[in-house]
Amino acid sequence: MEGNGANMGFSFKNAPLLVSRLAWKSTVYLPVISKPMSFTMQFAYAWRNNKKINLSRQFPGCNKSFFSKFSGIDHRFNVVFHSKIGKLSLVGEYIKTKLLPDTNHYQKLFADGWYMQFDYFMFTKWQFCLKYELFNPNTEIINKHDVQWFTTGLNYYFNHPDGRIMLNYVHKMEKQFPVKNNIIVIQLQYFLFSR
Repeated sequence: MEGNGANMGFSFKNAPLLVSRLAWKSTVYLPVISKPMSFTMQFAYAWRNNKKINLSRQFPGCNKSFFSKFSGIDHRFNVVFHSKIGKLSLVGEYIKTKLLPDTNHYQKLFADGWYMQFDYFMFTKWQFCLKYELFNPNTEIINKHDVQWFTTGLNYYFNHPDGRIMLNYVHKMEKQFPVKNNIIVIQLQYFLFSR
């Protein structure tokens, strides 16, 4: 929720992004499989009074001349859940954004998106992953920027949980004017300070 492409130093003309978050966590024991299940739910709301902030990279297909110097109110709503049973975990997130410009010359912008991810440790160091995600940068129209991604991945933890190598195949699907833009991604992730 920090806002990629919208991070600016605090000034008297630019208010900070104010975030409130409510989290609930519980663990229940499932006698059927003789394993505990952890469950976490989070709700968040963020607000900012923007003064000429560049939001154009967050909302592809928007009016760049206007959203590269957006002034107005930025509302963000966010829901996250995470559940884990043994080697299996399931996580999902939904986010909705509402941009209310100061001027009446431009209409309000509503965007939303969500994802669902399934992870399973097949072996001690090998993890299989599936992920489905959808993003709509402007809910008022349907165009090539409305995307759906389906990701299949394999993670190798060489130093669990701090270090892993990730291999992902991402199948991209645009709602209009589809193109051949599927990708294979290899990433190395290592936490210098233990979590």
